[in-house]
Amino acid sequence: MTFRPAKDLAAALLACALGGPALAAPQAFAPPATDPSRYVDALDIKPLIPKYLDDKGFLDPAYSEAVAHPSDVYTDFFGVQAIGDRSAAEIRRDFVPRLAEFVGEDEHSITLRFKVGYTVRFVPRSAMAAMAITTPFSHAQVSGASWRETVANTADFRATVKAAGLAKAYLVPNPMFAAEQEVARRIAAKGAPAPVSVDPDLALYDRSPDAVLLAPEGVHGMRESYDRLAALLQAHRFDWIGMEMLPAWLQPALDDFCVQPEGSARYDAARKSLLSYFTDAWNGRAGPKTAPEDNYYFQLVDLARRRHARVYGMENVPIAFFFFRNGESAFGAAVRNHQWAATLPTRGRGVVFGGSAHMTQPDASNIQDFIHARSPGAVLVSVAPFNMHRS
Repeated sequence: MTFRPAKDLAAALLACALGGPALAAPQAFAPPATDPSRYVDALDIKPLIPKYLDDKGFLDPAYSEAVAHPSDVYTDFFGVQAIGDRSAAEIRRDFVPRLAEFVGEDEHSITLRFKVGYTVRFVPRSAMAAMAITTPFSHAQVSGASWRETVANTADFRATVKAAGLAKAYLVPNPMFAAEQEVARRIAAKGAPAPVSVDPDLALYDRSPDAVLLAPEGVHGMRESYDRLAALLQAHRFDWIGMEMLPAWLQPALDDFCVQPEGSARYDAARKSLLSYFTDAWNGRAGPKTAPEDNYYFQLVDLARRRHARVYGMENVPIAFFFFRNGESAFGAAVRNHQWAATLPTRGRGVVFGGSAHMTQPDASNIQDFIHARSPGAVLVSVAPFNMHRS
């Protein structure tokens, strides 16, 4: 996971974690189908992004720092705030004239100007679609000329809603709040990072019954990362592999694919599910799009099966977390690291394959730090030193 220049950022913000724009429902639990009675609001994020970038075209690190704190409710995606379901009439009655003035209304939205000056365009009873991903939340777009102004205005909007006694009606609880609090405490404590031994020939790994090989992928979709890792896995015994590229909701299929006899009904169904997933997910990211059988992420799963190892889908946060809790920011990635570690076995010889930014942040909030917290006796190794830096 690395933030890209402006021309790629629109696709990268979600694609890094969600497996590409064509991936549907990449989250821990299969979501309910979007209610067909909801208006699907197609959000064009390209006009929203520029004010969040620095002069080099990357997401402004100051923005990432500004949003790096826990929230008990879902917040905003570039100024688009998740809200509960209220009708246009209810929205107008809740805020006008006490807190805002009416600006305008159309078939699908109502716009108010709050007394401190910003406008909010509410889209009642809706779902937000961005980059072919749909989240079943109503939402409200808050104005702001810069990211700082937008952050301040969305924060003021949430505070205004709470002060007016409307929090339950408008603010959506954040299911990752407890995890965010734990991650924030860990970062604030400024503890030492987990010890990672450089083990180029995996001699230490081979003689350790409980060990984790950290295998970073610098650019998702570059086959060289797979080739290097596959060569290692062909030459060394391992018991399991955890992959960022697999959502936790696929775990039953992964289990059947790895355990059931080849050619059995359950094996065949699992293989079909995985190939269906990899038809678009994580396919054609940095190279040509391939048949699902030729997608090297699927080939890695198949290699693990052939080596009699188990495979674990690590990505297990709700899809809305990426939109409404900055899931691709440094803090959001740290929360995902915390969640990823919980999906992995605490014993045996394992491998973690994920974006390099999940292993190279300067704070002790990388995937290896949470693995070490759960399994302090496990030996952590990499084949080369990590260059620690902030995304």
